[in-house]
Amino acid sequence: MTRVYSTPNAPVAHLVRHALEAEGIGAEVRGETRAAFVGEIPPIEAWVEVWVPDDEALASAETVRSFVDEGPDAKPWTCGCGETVEGQFGVCWSCGEPAPGPIEAA
Repeated sequence: MTRVYSTPNAPVAHLVRHALEAEGIGAEVRGETRAAFVGEIPPIEAWVEVWVPDDEALASAETVRSFVDEGPDAKPWTCGCGETVEGQFGVCWSCGEPAPGPIEAA
C-alpha cells in the first residue's frame, strides 16, 4: 500500500477516494480516528490519509491527486462550444460539457 494523499479534512479524503475509484483505482481512507489524539501527537500526524494498493495504481493516482490539488486555482479552460470557463468548474455553464481532465464532472 502507498499513501497518495493526506488532509486534515476527512470529507476531502473521502472525495479523493471516490475520485480514485471513479477512475478504476482501488483506494482506502485511513486514520479517521486519530483526531482524538491531537495534543498527544503532532497535528499533522492526525491527518486522514488515502492509500492505494500497489505501484501500478500509483501513477494513475498521482494524476488524480494533481487534478484534485489544483482546486479553485485551476486555470480557465475553453469548452468545445467556445465558452471560457473558470478552472474550478468541472462543467461548462453554457452547454453542460464536462471539463477536460482525468475526472469527468458528475
